[in-house]
Amino acid sequence: MSRSHDEKKNEKRNDCDCQCQNPCRFPFFPFPISRGSNCQSLVAIANTVLALPANTPVTITTATSTFTGIFIGFNLANGTVVFTDGVQARTFTLSQICTIS
Repeated sequence: MSRSHDEKKNEKRNDCDCQCQNPCRFPFFPFPISRGSNCQSLVAIANTVLALPANTPVTITTATSTFTGIFIGFNLANGTVVFTDGVQARTFTLSQICTIS
């Protein structure tokens, strides 16, 4: 028994590959991501980072630590926040940052 046109169409719609040649049923990066009750949203983190001028004093908290120092900038090549605590430069992905102020 052959499948109907609608069945084939739905099958193709649900077929998602990593090359994004076919539309995926589920979003590639699901929002919102649970980040804990004390963490800012990824959107809030990104907006804060993009608005910060270089050499701004900041406090960054992660899941396990708090860092106080100077925001150097945002590395567009790899999507990381560049920060120094006066001793060493550190980089954080946006998803590693729980809060930034």
